[in-house]
Amino acid sequence: MNYVEKVAEERCFVGGGFVDELGGMIIFEAKDLEEAKKIADNDPLMKRNLYTYELFEWEVSVLSNDRD
Repeated sequence: MNYVEKVAEERCFVGGGFVDELGGMIIFEAKDLEEAKKIADNDPLMKRNLYTYELFEWEVSVLSNDRD
């Protein structure tokens, strides 16, 4: 969690575990897929092979203007 919290300080993101399924999802900002892969690969849980991930590029279509 410390690594994820550090990334959160640098980038706007949302994340959490799925309610009825194993696993979870984290959405964060990166300039491209290469940078996103570096961020994911540097997670200590990934380095220790405790988890795996799938990386997807997401095109935001709707974003609320009311972001407090």
